[in-house]
Amino acid sequence: AVPNMFVLGDSHALSMLPALDEALRLESRAAWFVAPCPPLLGVHPVVPQSAGTDCAALNQRVLDFVRKHRPRQVVLMARWAFYTDGGHDGRNWRFLDVGSNGRADPGLSRAAFLQGLRSTVTAYRALGVPLVLVAQVPEQRHDARTLYFRTVRDHGGIPPAALDRYAVTPAEHRRLQAWVREAMSRYQQQPGVTVLSLDDVYCDPGRCPIGSTDASRYHD
Repeated sequence: AVPNMFVLGDSHALSMLPALDEALRLESRAAWFVAPCPPLLGVHPVVPQSAGTDCAALNQRVLDFVRKHRPRQVVLMARWAFYTDGGHDGRNWRFLDVGSNGRADPGLSRAAFLQGLRSTVTAYRALGVPLVLVAQVPEQRHDARTLYFRTVRDHGGIPPAALDRYAVTPAEHRRLQAWVREAMSRYQQQPGVTVLSLDDVYCDPGRCPIGSTDASRYHD
């Protein structure tokens, strides 16, 4: 199939790639895919995780590519709270700034995020290409592989209730995501922009499960 979608994001987008690939195959569709950076125009990670990757330049190249090839849709996926809140304990940040020599500062990172989000939405709307912002899936407090090992070690198997005791609750998930979700919601009503939440897929009323006895929902 000829690609008619562009998916752009960070490692969370890469984690979604198998599911996205299967869904596109079922629809006889294809997509371009790039996933090393926060997908926001004009911002730089203060400490890039991918050595040599200029995220601001890459995101601009994607915009130029979209301008030329006109896909039917651009989808942005990311671990958004990584850049705005630093995780559940507030200590696991990947700071952003609008300059390439920025400082690791929470306030500057949030300001850069807002500026980048505004620039990105404005640029793609100007092209007339529909934009989908995929809200972050629930972030767990612990690595899934470690939790599966701990559960098997302590219980001799994987009783679902034992695994669920480590899972975040919907309230914890909403608390971590509150700031960034509010920032995204400002664009929800703009023509050509969709904010897509997967909360109903990932969360039950009491828990956002890490996985089942058969498989983890998470990998790193």
